[in-house]
Amino acid sequence: MNIGKERVGFRVVALGVVPEVSAMPEVESTITDGAAHLYWDSVVGRIYQMQYSNSLEDPVWVNIGSGIHGSGGREFMVIPVDTEAERNRFYQVVDFD
Repeated sequence: MNIGKERVGFRVVALGVVPEVSAMPEVESTITDGAAHLYWDSVVGRIYQMQYSNSLEDPVWVNIGSGIHGSGGREFMVIPVDTEAERNRFYQVVDFD
């Protein structure tokens, strides 16, 4: 079922020292066939980590998969959202580097 393209208000944070030229990416998403498709523009040499939390009040964020090396192009991750808990999670991309 295609619900359509929507912008999701992800809160993006940085870990460590991030040079000014390496702005955090704006994440876009689509929901299709029980999966969230998340996209962002990357910078060559940066490492990005997708994370989720079940509550914005919980300071713990859980890594999803391993870091994605920026290619200088559009990066993406597909995350299954089959259960009610998965559909209600909060996601963020963290610039590791």
